[in-house]
Amino acid sequence: MRPPAKKGFPVGTVQVRHNIIEIDIHYKEPDYPVAKYLAPLPSHREIECLRLTALDIKGRDGAIVARPILMVKVGADADHPMQIDQSIEIYKTISDFLARLEEYDSAFMELAFKEEPQLHEYDEMRAIVLKHWQGYAPR
Repeated sequence: MRPPAKKGFPVGTVQVRHNIIEIDIHYKEPDYPVAKYLAPLPSHREIECLRLTALDIKGRDGAIVARPILMVKVGADADHPMQIDQSIEIYKTISDFLARLEEYDSAFMELAFKEEPQLHEYDEMRAIVLKHWQGYAPR
């Protein structure tokens, strides 16, 4: 989910360091910090889906929360109104997909991967996302 960009479209940077993808997205909102995402560099060439870890650093106590997320390439429709929350079927589908793969160890504040999904699993998840995305397309 992303907040509406009232002062312009979000901007970001992507870099690869030691086979780790780092994505920083600035939403141009004064009360919304820069979002930091990390992911292992996929072994497959064509990247249609990317499983990442979203890092949320709390300013008051310095706590770090790591949440798994899935980014899916859906095209160039930048102004799509769809917001994904718990009331949408796709939320549970993606949550179940990620819960099967990720394991959060609160003692070490570490998000570990139980297993690497196969390429066909990413393709199946992308098909589900695209189906729902098209259903919410602006008319």
